[in-house]
Amino acid sequence: MPECAPEQLLRGERETLRNRKSVTVKRYWSGGSLFTSVRRYDDGRVGEIFVSAGRVGSQVQSLLSSIGILASLALQYGAPADRVASAIATRQDEMVDMIAEALAESAEPVSSVPAE
Repeated sequence: MPECAPEQLLRGERETLRNRKSVTVKRYWSGGSLFTSVRRYDDGRVGEIFVSAGRVGSQVQSLLSSIGILASLALQYGAPADRVASAIATRQDEMVDMIAEALAESAEPVSSVPAE
């Protein structure tokens, strides 16, 4: 890993991710729909996850966004996607478990990821 400030590392990783396509999956839960979008690096590693939901209040939407940001930071610092998924799973919350499930599914390696 290069010797640089964390801000520089994240900025460099994010620039790489901006040029990648994301895959968005819509899931249904008892209160509506949940959208998870995953971006990968060229080598297939998961680098970011975005989370949003339909028909929820702004407070819930903010919490979902925060889960995605924290998971993305962990991934960009080298945490394996399946470890991040297991860390946020089993919290007795249907939506959070669905986010963990989406992240765990995305942890499966991909042979090649096309750039935009």
